[in-house]
Order: sequence, then C-alpha cells, then structure tokens
Amino acid sequence: MEEKDPKKPPLIGEKVKIIADHYNLSLNKMAARAHTTVAGLSRAIRDNATLSYDVLRKILIAFPEISPDWLIADRGSMLRESTITIAGCHSCAEKERVIIRLTEQIDKLNQSLELANQASGRAMQLAELYKNKIESNPLK
Repeated sequence: MEEKDPKKPPLIGEKVKIIADHYNLSLNKMAARAHTTVAGLSRAIRDNATLSYDVLRKILIAFPEISPDWLIADRGSMLRESTITIAGCHSCAEKERVIIRLTEQIDKLNQSLELANQASGRAMQLAELYKNKIESNPLK
C-alpha cells in the first residue's frame, strides 16, 4: 500500500471526498446539490480522475465556502477566509437547517399573531354589540 506524502497536496478526488465529509454528505447528495453526476464524482475519488471545468464550477457554486484556490490551485485552506457563519455554523447543511427552523418558527408566530388579531377583532365586535344593546335598552 502506497503511503501518502504529507507535503503533497490532495488530488482532486481526495478533495471531493474531503468536501463531502466536511458537509457530512453522501456522494449522491453532493452530486445532487452540485447538479452533477454521482458517476463523475465517484470516478474522481476512485481513480483520482480529473473533473471538468464545468463540474468544478458547479461544486464551487454549490459550496460557496470552499476556496477556489484550494480546490483548483492547491493554495491556502479549504474554506474561504470570508466565510460567514450563522450562530457558529460552519457548513451549508447546518445553515440550511438553522434557516429552516427559524422560518418554521416565524411561520408559527405569524399564525399565532393572526389568530390573536382575529380574536381581538371578534372581541371588539362583541363589545360594540353589547354597548349598542345597553344603549337601546337602558335599565329603568
């Protein structure tokens, strides 16, 4: 078994595997997210085959935190320096889950607010009816 040279940068197939592992994605999910084929990614990992410019571009679009310098030119770290994190999240998958949870909470709060507004409006109508009834039939 051939040992890896620690000074040698990872080949493109190894980088695809590193990205998939970083985002905790299967190759199927990674391919779907990057709008490319599983076969191409698998071949890159298995045979250290090259990837086309189009596939590399799709990976960088699907995973904007990945540094193009690292992926293509073996320079720098895997993640861009300017990666924005949400509440300490570092991966797109985590960010998506946080955004989905927050969106669901906002939707629930909006529904609650709508129900409260409806109840308030109904209470105002009943108060007006009661007031009109009292004014039309004063106690003697």
